[in-house]
Amino acid sequence: MKIPYTGDVDSFANLCCVSQVPVLVLGGARSDNERDALELFAEGLEAGCHGCLMGRNVTKSPDPKVDAPTLPGRA
Repeated sequence: MKIPYTGDVDSFANLCCVSQVPVLVLGGARSDNERDALELFAEGLEAGCHGCLMGRNVTKSPDPKVDAPTLPGRA
């Protein structure tokens, strides 16, 4: 199930806990600071999500072919 991040690890952890299927956190709005997207992903993982769906934060980056493969190792 894809769920927008609540902005809070504890409340998102509750959603992950009560979900009966794996949860993916949505990557959120496009940010000029790639660190924002990585922090959202890291907090989602801390809360118990199984992964992240990123769209604009990758496709609208200056070089998506370089940025996309490096995301899993940077979160």
